[in-house]
Amino acid sequence: MSEYFWTSLFKNFFIFGYAFVLCSFFSWVGIKLSHSYGFLDHPTDRKRHTKPMPLLGGAAIFVSFWGVVFTGIGAAYFLGRGIFDVQWPVLTHILSLTPKVMTIFLGSLVIFLTGLIDDKFTLSPLQKLAGQFLAVFILLHSGLTINFIQNLGFWGDVITFIWVLLIINAFNFIDSLDGHCAGVALISALTFFWITQIIDQAMVGFFLITFAGVLAGFLIRNFRPASIFLGDNGSQFIGYMLSAFTLLCHYQGDQLHHITSFIPVLIFGVPIYDTASVIVVRLIRRLAPWKGDRNHFAHRLVKMGMSDRIAVIFSYFISVTLGLVAISTTQVSAFGATLVGLIFMSIIGVIAFLEVYAARRQQVLEKLARFKAHREASAQERRPWGGYEVLAKGPDFQVKKIQVEPGLRFSLQKHAQRDERWVVVQGQGMATIGKKEWPIARGSYLDVPRGTIHRLHNTGNEPLALIEVQLGDYLGEDDITRLEDDFGRR
Repeated sequence: MSEYFWTSLFKNFFIFGYAFVLCSFFSWVGIKLSHSYGFLDHPTDRKRHTKPMPLLGGAAIFVSFWGVVFTGIGAAYFLGRGIFDVQWPVLTHILSLTPKVMTIFLGSLVIFLTGLIDDKFTLSPLQKLAGQFLAVFILLHSGLTINFIQNLGFWGDVITFIWVLLIINAFNFIDSLDGHCAGVALISALTFFWITQIIDQAMVGFFLITFAGVLAGFLIRNFRPASIFLGDNGSQFIGYMLSAFTLLCHYQGDQLHHITSFIPVLIFGVPIYDTASVIVVRLIRRLAPWKGDRNHFAHRLVKMGMSDRIAVIFSYFISVTLGLVAISTTQVSAFGATLVGLIFMSIIGVIAFLEVYAARRQQVLEKLARFKAHREASAQERRPWGGYEVLAKGPDFQVKKIQVEPGLRFSLQKHAQRDERWVVVQGQGMATIGKKEWPIARGSYLDVPRGTIHRLHNTGNEPLALIEVQLGDYLGEDDITRLEDDFGRR
């Protein structure tokens, strides 16, 4: 391999490592500052965490990324135009793109501050959208558009505006489980970086390898169990920057074709699918598209039976698969790229089919569970002291599950025509058998011969449950002689 290859490899590893270490450090700082200044995500019924979580993960990513980028621009200036006068093509590219980079920085600052204010004070959906609009307008002001529609003028700007807005909100949507948004974004950034190496766009590659290093440094503190969250300041910033990278990158060339312009759609397959499916479901349920719920792609995977961590890793695998599909479009003809696109649609179709099947299966299971609960509730006989349920019954035997609520007791009574045996399965209390009282707890068992006075008293803080086996010629409820009753029954 050439010396240039090894030099480039070392340079990219150095940038990635520097960004990784920097963001890991600032993530730790973000945890401390979040607690000091009240940037915390408090638990609610809709959220899975059980304690307040720091929300300045986006601040760590923002500071780390732009810190590395501006360091690189400064180094390019001094090496390329300063006292060293080093002739590297990438330095020339960095300096030529500096005005656009500054515009991207200003837009990212707006989107970051919008998310930061939302995390602290909770903005309305319209206020958040206004901040996003402003950030996208600043980005378009730099002249960046989706490269294959740049000749469409006004309509090209409109399509670009919608695209950037979509990706911002798509990554905001998938910030649902620990490590989900940051991990998918990391895979997307690395995939884009690989493609920039194939199509020889070193400058965009510098941004992407920096962004990937920053995300990796944050992910080690964000993967489950997370010690810091992205917050809206982070998820929106990630979506904004990745969409900006798609505008910086040009996919056409002597060896490429227009179909490669759809590479970003392939790479962002998971967040785009999540956004589209969530919006469709909310509209079907007649809910506002921006109203939060627990019906995102990762949440639906958890409902299928996956743990949070496995659901996130499963999303990673899908992202990697779609990323490899995207990379392959640069290596085939236009016809081959069309086939790759059909493969992408098939993958999304299979995922959607499995989701629909799993959702319907879950609905059936929920209906069965409700039916079972209703049947059990209807089978249970209620009494002032608790209740009982008949588990089995024959001509001369009966098995009941009896439950006595905390602090209550049933009547002091006796039976003329049956014997009983009790086995305690839950709780604790006192049993009166004849003239004696016995403390009982889980595992205790007692015999109650016919004609013997008896009573159960729950002295604990939880229900007292026992299995009662009755044997006798007659097992009716009217074979009870009450000698004393707290509820005035006879």
